Amino acid sequence: MSDEQPDVREKRSGRPLVGWVVAAVGALALGVAMWNPLNVQLGPHGALYRWIGLLVVAGLVIWAAYRSFRHRFARAAVAAVGVCLVPFAIMMTSFALISTDLVDSEEVLASQDGLQLVHVTATDWIDPFHRVELRRSIGPLQQAVVVWEGNPEGDAPRAARFTLESEVEVVVVRYRADCPYRTGFDPLTLTPHVRHDDSLRRGGGC
Repeated sequence: MSDEQPDVREKRSGRPLVGWVVAAVGALALGVAMWNPLNVQLGPHGALYRWIGLLVVAGLVIWAAYRSFRHRFARAAVAAVGVCLVPFAIMMTSFALISTDLVDSEEVLASQDGLQLVHVTATDWIDPFHRVELRRSIGPLQQAVVVWEGNPEGDAPRAARFTLESEVEVVVVRYRADCPYRTGFDPLTLTPHVRHDDSLRRGGGC
């Protein structure tokens, strides 16, 4: 016979359920953050934040599973999974830090009705590159999407403008000629209809 009081045993038996509920809520919140339907900017370390959130949810699931199982073998298996995740977590966190772009400068090229076209100069590993982002501030948050991105050490945009209410154009000088890149965008999410990427361009023309 156990000397524990019934209410103590009930509290302990309810802990795994609380853990599963917390893990489920965390997984739902993380799913929305990774999906990011409104393209909310999470800063230069957005990938790192998402990865840390994934690790937290994984830790909650492992903890809830460990508390749910009563058999020693099952608990040992769950603990082994948790231990094996540690080096993987360190490796992926380091990769997220290394792969983060370092922003060197930002310049607003055009504005319209609370929207901005921003020329961003950044460094990927060691090579500088350029991109143009469409942005909008929503209180303390900011939406941001890339509408044009150049190759490392490639051409920089000469100008950018709003051609229509929901359409933008980026002009890049290439071989002494203006190359226009135009795309429409969703007025709510700012998602561009075409995300122009110079790394996908073939040939020497526009």
